[in-house]
Order: sequence, then C-alpha cells, then structure tokens
Amino acid sequence: MEKLEEFPQEQDVMCKRIFGGIAAPSATAAGFAVVIGETVERGFGGKPKLVFLDEAESWDSRELVESVGFLNLKYRPQAWLGDTKDVALDAVICETNAEITIPEASRGKRKLSITKSELLFGEKPDDRPFALIVPRLNQLLDKARQRLFIAENSKLMSYLKAPQPGDAVAMTFNEHPAISALAFAVFELERPVDIGIHEDCDNEYERN
Repeated sequence: MEKLEEFPQEQDVMCKRIFGGIAAPSATAAGFAVVIGETVERGFGGKPKLVFLDEAESWDSRELVESVGFLNLKYRPQAWLGDTKDVALDAVICETNAEITIPEASRGKRKLSITKSELLFGEKPDDRPFALIVPRLNQLLDKARQRLFIAENSKLMSYLKAPQPGDAVAMTFNEHPAISALAFAVFELERPVDIGIHEDCDNEYERN
C-alpha cells in the first residue's frame, strides 16, 4: 500500500486555494493528474502565483485514480476538474472510493469526485479549445511575466515542451491528457473567486 506523505506545513500555509486536474488515459496517451496551488505570493501584474505541487500518470485508469486518491488526501484540493462524461473513469472512481481505507480521524472526508471543467462546457466536435489553452499557458509560463511555476524535471514540463505552436489548433483533450489536466486546474484558478466552484464542489476538504 502506498504511504501517505504529509503536505509540508510551510507550503500548506502559502496556498490560498488548491485545485486538481485529471484526464483519463486514451488509446494514444497515458492518463494524467496534476495539483496546482494559488499562493499568497504575487507574480506578474500583482496577481497570485500558480505553483505546481504534484502529478500522477498512468495508462491504467484504476492506478491513476488510486494515485489521485492519495493526492486528494495529501493536498486537500477544493475540487478535481475534468470530464464528468467519462463513464469508464467515473466507474473506477466509484469503485475506488468504496475500497480506500484511511485513518479513522479522516473518515468522511475521503470522497473523490470530478467536477466538470469550464473548458468542457458547450464543447462541440469542431471546437478547437487548445487554440486558446496553449497560448494562455505559454503566457503564464513566459519568464518575462511569469505567474505559473512548474518544476523543470517534472513529467508535466516535458509534455508542455513537446507541442509546437502550430499544433495547437489540432490538439484534443483525449490526445493530450497531461496538458488537459493542467488546463483544467489552471483555468479554474484563473476564474474570479466569486464565480468559481470552490464553495459548492463535492470535495469535503477546505483550505485552512
């Protein structure tokens, strides 16, 4: 059984909000999950910094969900954003929720659920969401006006470096789970707090 590591207190108190993004594996790419925090520190334009906290990757949906379960307990994100219409992933989450064993003190706060990302609302077959997503992520990562900070040695960063600018229009959520998961979390953190989902999400955890 995987050991649950504690989220360092000094990092925990620096995060005002934390969201996770999850994207299921497809025929061509491993599933991916990422945890992003909004800190009390200010970045470009006086806006809060967005920092990469953790990641998980697997070609197997059950393994991915089990890893996300541990990330859920460790970081206590206000929500996990993703595609709520992914029937296979939802079924695995339901099964895993029923099987997870955690300390008695945390019982009742173990529920893992997916909240639909705003990037998926009104999505149509001919939509090209990555034409918006990729430029925005690049802007947030731009060293001259950086607000999004991701570890250079992370798997996520290797995926971000892979697509070329001309590929963005043709990219899809299914083909790029890592970038999708990142976008789900980051775009939620970019929404104004008063219209975000953090107050009515299914996850029972709350930030300190």
